[in-house]
Order: sequence, then C-alpha cells, then structure tokens
Amino acid sequence: MARVAASPTTIAGGRRGPGTCDPVARDVTGAAEGLVQLEVWAFNERALRCYRAAGFTEEGRRRQVTFHDGRWHDEVLMSVLQPEWAAGTLDL
Repeated sequence: MARVAASPTTIAGGRRGPGTCDPVARDVTGAAEGLVQLEVWAFNERALRCYRAAGFTEEGRRRQVTFHDGRWHDEVLMSVLQPEWAAGTLDL
C-alpha cells in the first residue's frame, strides 16, 4: 500500500478567489491514506496561505528551480498527515 499521495493541482484563472481554498484542500486530502504532499511555487502566496490554513506544513524547499517573471523562484514542499485531517483538526 502506498503511504504517500502527491497531488498536482492547478486552478484556472477564472476559478480563483474567495471560497476556492476549502474545496481544493478537501479534494487533495479526500482519497489519500497516510501522507499527502504537494509542491507550490514560492511566489504563489495565495496557494501557500490556502494550504497553511488547511493544516499543511512546509517540509522543505527546492531552491531557485523555476524562472518566472524574470526571476528564479523556489518550490515549496508541503504535507499533511492522515491523522491530522481524519481527526477533523484541519480548518476546512
């Protein structure tokens, strides 16, 4: 049995805004067992706030791995453990 679920998540421009975070966080954790990991570009403050609010913890960074708007940026690795969302401790 796989213990880690990784989730590539992209939200189209027209679907961004208030109320987007909760359904996305629920979708990411919904079918997983064990540990859910995701990567977020460090310049994506909205996504970082969303996942932090949902209980994800920053596990680490890959430094300067993407070039965007004329600058190099980090990729942030985040995760949440199954007991944290199964116990209803996430703010969803």
